[in-house]
Amino acid sequence: MMLIMRILLFMTALVLLQREVAEAMAEKQEQQANLPPRGWNSYDFFSWIISEEEFLQNAEIVSQRLLTHGYQYVVVDYLWYRRKVPGAYTNSLGFDVIDEWGRMIPDPERWPSFK
Repeated sequence: MMLIMRILLFMTALVLLQREVAEAMAEKQEQQANLPPRGWNSYDFFSWIISEEEFLQNAEIVSQRLLTHGYQYVVVDYLWYRRKVPGAYTNSLGFDVIDEWGRMIPDPERWPSFK
């Protein structure tokens, strides 16, 4: 008789645990995103030579045409602090705009609103 009571108690606990796990899984599924984050990245089209004007034009296009498709971000990527002058490329040194504390700052010619 005691063995039957232990088995019933164990089975009851197992059913309750299964219910808790199922509810937790349902809540977790509700919290997951339907789509991955979507955005536009400057390097994909412009490499490192994008200017502020070009970036703002593309940001406007994203907001007008792609926002309804889930696009949320526009990103200036890679070497936004490098001066766009003859001799400057992705692998060249000495053309970066860096302040006295070693912080990279936007090239004032490419990003005039930073001046």
